[in-house]
Amino acid sequence: MNVLKVVMVSKLFPVSHYTLFLGEGFKSLENKVEVTFYRSKPESIVVPVSNVKNVWSQSPLYPFQVFSELMRDRPHVVHVQHEFDMFGGQLSSIVFPLLLLLLKIGNIKRVVTVHQVVPIREIDDLFAETFAFPRKLYFLLKVALVFIYLSIAKLASGIIVHAEYNKHHMIGDYGAGSSKVHVVPIGVAQSKFNRVDGKWSLALNEKRTILFFGYLVKRKGVEFLIEAFSTIAKRYPDWYLVIAGGLLSYSRPYVDELLSIISKNQISERVIFLTTTPFPIDELHELYELSDFVVLPYVYSFSASLAFSFAMQHAKPVVATNIGVFKGEITNNTDGLLCTQRSSYSLEKAMEKLIESPGLRKTLSVNTQMKADSRSWCQVAEQTYHAYTDTLKP
Repeated sequence: MNVLKVVMVSKLFPVSHYTLFLGEGFKSLENKVEVTFYRSKPESIVVPVSNVKNVWSQSPLYPFQVFSELMRDRPHVVHVQHEFDMFGGQLSSIVFPLLLLLLKIGNIKRVVTVHQVVPIREIDDLFAETFAFPRKLYFLLKVALVFIYLSIAKLASGIIVHAEYNKHHMIGDYGAGSSKVHVVPIGVAQSKFNRVDGKWSLALNEKRTILFFGYLVKRKGVEFLIEAFSTIAKRYPDWYLVIAGGLLSYSRPYVDELLSIISKNQISERVIFLTTTPFPIDELHELYELSDFVVLPYVYSFSASLAFSFAMQHAKPVVATNIGVFKGEITNNTDGLLCTQRSSYSLEKAMEKLIESPGLRKTLSVNTQMKADSRSWCQVAEQTYHAYTDTLKP
């Protein structure tokens, strides 16, 4: 086989999406892989991408639409990105196993990247509330999630996850065969950014900044960060908090809650709160470049974080909660600081430690850069290619 023909099924928007970066990484493989992208019909795209087909609608019909097009193209491998909002609403999520079943019937090899692996024990009423699902009906959510994960474990030819934590639960909780689960980390772009006289360079001139970036949803634990910063703000008048991210359809009440906490703590002048969807990529990199360190105060960590990937790209120290994927990704006091989940006090102490120690910030930055250098998207593409070829073995 000279060239491996691969179809990637995924949204291609926003521009920070995993699929676009991986597609760029494949260009380094010297014509080993020929990729065609299947994206949703109503989707807009803001960067040029070659070999794109508008195939599926964000409705429960998408398994048949994707399958029909694949039967015409007959690739060696179809690579499907799985996130719960990838194909539309809740019903679209539930019919995802049907897509895999159709591909199996059509004798098409199917690799699924499972971006989030939720341990069964975590799916309770608090989990449901955090993800905007009726708390009293959490058992229905649990049944649906377990069904989806069990189906992926059974029907996928190969599975890609981003951390050993995910692999452990894909095998232990959902019965995936260990030989079919491949750990391929989120890549880190190798582009370097220098400060320019942009919008935020001028606004944050000579200010010390702490950055949170990501979708503003309850699982990110931003309320604990704000409470922690309210104490930091009193002790360190030169430091500012930047909260930058996007909104999802259900996240407006949470954003209103965050704004209320900021107002209650009387720190509005010290918090820069930005909600832009999608967030401009040039402003994103400018904010990372200007920040002194990044805080990821998540209350759930089931997936690799692009916000963490951006922090590595800019060699920024990270404070994160000592849970899930972060627990395996970050070595405390070596390439980041870990703190207690749902604890403003623990967050406060970790931030204070970095504020008080420029030397520690420098050490963490150097070690973060070393990790970033080992995770280029070219290296991720190479590992993904080997996952494809393992899947094709008899």
